[in-house]
Amino acid sequence: MSGGKALAIPLLEEHQFLPEIGEIDPAGAKIMYLNYPNNPTGAVAGRGFLREAVDFARDRNIVICYDNAYSEMSFGEAAHSILEIPGALDCCVEFNSCSKTFNMTGARIGFAVGAADAVGALAKVKSQMDSGLPPYVQRAGAYALSLYKGREPPAGSRGMRKRTSKGTGFPRARTQRCRYPLPAARTLR
Repeated sequence: MSGGKALAIPLLEEHQFLPEIGEIDPAGAKIMYLNYPNNPTGAVAGRGFLREAVDFARDRNIVICYDNAYSEMSFGEAAHSILEIPGALDCCVEFNSCSKTFNMTGARIGFAVGAADAVGALAKVKSQMDSGLPPYVQRAGAYALSLYKGREPPAGSRGMRKRTSKGTGFPRARTQRCRYPLPAARTLR
């Protein structure tokens, strides 16, 4: 991905915090990062949006890196994997984690799946030769993932969508909105 230039893609409330794919200038683009369910807005990308993003990327030889770590923590609408979309395995790599769904935050266990070329490129730049999780953490993560029944989340996380929006005490609208960017971080002296 050497030579790529970082460009910000606006996520505006009037577009449900989804980028307008048709407005993106693909000149020089190599990777597009998407994060849905989105943190901090709570926005969920529907299949139509994901299809548009995959078509855009495939037609322009762009790799989509899709952060789906909050897949089981959506407000109302269930989150989708970008890999559900036909053609996504040609141009997408999806990242997920056991941190959110299985309360394994400190364990730092995650995974990437998707386009063989993209996953292969990741393996070339970062293997587990210099770091790695203790075997008991790996076994716990494998066990947690084995609790899925098809696409149905494990019993412990099944009600998470309801609990996240209803059980927090925050009004639903407040948890889904981020009207203003956070102020820039300042160095403490």
